Order: sequence, then C-alpha cells, then structure tokens
Amino acid sequence: MSSRNGALPRCAGIALCERACDRPKGSSDALKEIETGRVSYLQILDEEGTVDKELEPKLKKAELLEMYRAMVWGRVTDERMLKLQRQGRIGTFGPSTGQEASQVGTAYWAAEKDWFVGAFREHAVRLMRGESLTRQLLYYNGWEEGNVNDENTNPRNLPISVIVGASRCMRWV
Repeated sequence: MSSRNGALPRCAGIALCERACDRPKGSSDALKEIETGRVSYLQILDEEGTVDKELEPKLKKAELLEMYRAMVWGRVTDERMLKLQRQGRIGTFGPSTGQEASQVGTAYWAAEKDWFVGAFREHAVRLMRGESLTRQLLYYNGWEEGNVNDENTNPRNLPISVIVGASRCMRWV
C-alpha cells in the first residue's frame, strides 16, 4: 500500500512523536510537567508487610483462603507452562509471575455476568472463571480449539487476545 507519490503512508502517532522528539530539551512546558508528575495511590499493605488496619478489607478467612489458593494455582501453572515453553513443548507463553494478586483480586469480585476480555498473561483469571488447564494447553500448543468455551467455562470469557504489535504503526507492503 502506498500513497500517491509512491511513499509508504505514515502513522500519525509516530509522526507526532517524532516532531515532539525533534524539539530542543526544555522547549515544552508539557514535557517538563510529565517529568515531574505525581501519582496518587492507596496503599493498604506496605513494602514491609504492615497492614493499615483502617483500610484493610473486611474479608472472611474462607474468602482469603480461596483467593490465596487461586494465586498459588496460578503461580504453579504459570511456572509449569513456562518450563514447557522453554523445552519447546508449547508455543509462545507469556508468564504472569508477580501479577497473581491483581488478577485474582479483580476476578474474585467479578460477577458471573461480567465479561472477561483477557490477554495472554491472565491465565489465573481464566482458571478461576471455569476454563480448564487442558484448554489453555491446547491453545498454547497452537490448537485453535483452545479458544472455544466448553460447558464448564463462563460463556462471557472471550478468547485470548495477543496484541503485541498494536502499539506500533503497521505498514503493509
């Protein structure tokens, strides 16, 4: 695909970025603001493991255990699938090590009627929503059947989405 003059079309986002990067340093107040920006956040558990008792969610022991088991199951399957990938026994696999709490915490409170539009690093959520490990292994072995919901899977789980190249301008020649 080419434009009228025969040159490849440019992605507007990249063109804007290139123009912004051509400016001399310090020429834009907006760039300075980004560099000194602040992010507000809520922290219940600090780096030392100390809990802010006023902010601690009121969860029952059974709820905590269920979430903990889901995080451990996610970590164990993650480690095993990464080993399989490194042995060449399954295809590309993106591990989610270290993301278990954010995934499980979100999925735990999601209703059955909620849609799940997950990417390839969120297999713990898929397991929590009824998807079998067998189905995930089918997918990572290149079988499209791994993206088909079975009777035990929440029908509002959409297929795995891998959009690695979506953040770049694509040129088709």
